[in-house]
Amino acid sequence: MNTKTRSAFLSKVVEGSTIAFTIDGKMKCGKVQKVFFDKDHKRTFAVRTKNCSLYYVPQDDFVWLKTGTHWPNGIHNAIQYDMGSNRT
Repeated sequence: MNTKTRSAFLSKVVEGSTIAFTIDGKMKCGKVQKVFFDKDHKRTFAVRTKNCSLYYVPQDDFVWLKTGTHWPNGIHNAIQYDMGSNRT
């Protein structure tokens, strides 16, 4: 069985990748615009969401790298739940 770890996915993130991440306790997703390293040599991603918001995401808040056409069910449900909780 070939199991992949979070660090294996984290190392594959490049500009143009779509990732899921947490910000303020909510799950979001977006396209990576730039990958850079902070002063502690940790990766940080500049991510633009569908509504054109820009977030700076530290590697600790990275959740998932979208490698195919669909999100895994758990990730998809978390994104949909958090998007729905913004509505009144």
